[in-house]
Amino acid sequence: MHKEDQRLFGSLYTLEQLAEQDLLSASASGDPVYWHQQALERMETYRELRITLHRYGSTFVVEHAQDQLAKLNKLSNTKGQYHGQRQALELFLILAADAITHHTSAGFLEHAGTERFVPVM
Repeated sequence: MHKEDQRLFGSLYTLEQLAEQDLLSASASGDPVYWHQQALERMETYRELRITLHRYGSTFVVEHAQDQLAKLNKLSNTKGQYHGQRQALELFLILAADAITHHTSAGFLEHAGTERFVPVM
């Protein structure tokens, strides 16, 4: 695995762990069902991206994420479906662009967990 892929892999692992923490705290929120589903979608999406990155490399996983996001954007999701998955894919693509253009992703997650994710409405 290339150095950039390793950094991206580590960042995805961190994001997956943050989503798992959100999943555990969802019951204390104002809308536990929504936040549980949102956190679960993010956690599962980060895990899938991490596994795909490990198997096929960064080029493939970025193309895969772009394809998945394009498919989600075509769906009508007025009831909040896929918000967590969409949010995870969008954040991953930002992270991947940063890693590719700057050959680092370490700074991106420097403040991870200090802000809560806001659902895409």
